[in-house]
Amino acid sequence: MVESGPAAGLRIDLARASGDYRTGANEVPVQRTLASVLRPGQVFYDVGSNIGFFALLASRLVGRSGRVYAFEPVKANAEAIRRNAELNRFRHLEVLEVAVSDRNGSARLLLSAHPGGATLSNDDAPPDPTGVVDVSTVTLDALVASRRIAPPDVVKIDVEGAEEAVLAGMTDTLTGHRPTLVCELDSADSAVLEQKIATFRAFADARAYRVTDLPTSYAETSWHVYHAVARPLEAPDWGQRSTG
Repeated sequence: MVESGPAAGLRIDLARASGDYRTGANEVPVQRTLASVLRPGQVFYDVGSNIGFFALLASRLVGRSGRVYAFEPVKANAEAIRRNAELNRFRHLEVLEVAVSDRNGSARLLLSAHPGGATLSNDDAPPDPTGVVDVSTVTLDALVASRRIAPPDVVKIDVEGAEEAVLAGMTDTLTGHRPTLVCELDSADSAVLEQKIATFRAFADARAYRVTDLPTSYAETSWHVYHAVARPLEAPDWGQRSTG
């Protein structure tokens, strides 16, 4: 059971994941952000869900009238999310065992000893590789357009270097539905991370989103991790930006 924070009281099977999920210490600024932006009845996408900690928190926040979709291509993680949903009787949480990308098809997923370290990005190979597996890939635009999933109100993206592909595959969804984005970017190299941040900010700015940095969650580690929330600007600003 989660001991503290917005997720306190939720039941969780850690599988191989960090004990910070159980204590409630995992990425507290992200937890607080979700608690501040999600409302009952809304739709949340957890892209790169790991064992489903944030999907569980979102399921509590949106309630039974809402919907949560957890996207997780690693089979063991996807099974853990399903167990955790069952432990909390969250019938409105659905697991999609696929990788979100910029095209529908298949790709090679680089696996990691760390349960949340798998990636589609060859440029962000995990430091603790354990193998490669073929996985199905989907775009959020295609899923939304086909009505396979409900349009999102909030999307959290944590995909270990594949963020650009995820965003490229949801441009219609961003334009048509204007969800709030909560995104993690990371790298072993601080200069590489700064470039990722600049690219993300440029992408958001071009679509009339305002990016706000979140407090660091990993101040005491050598790995560089950045979290931000990107909120859509109001309609007048969006109209001015798109015509200018």
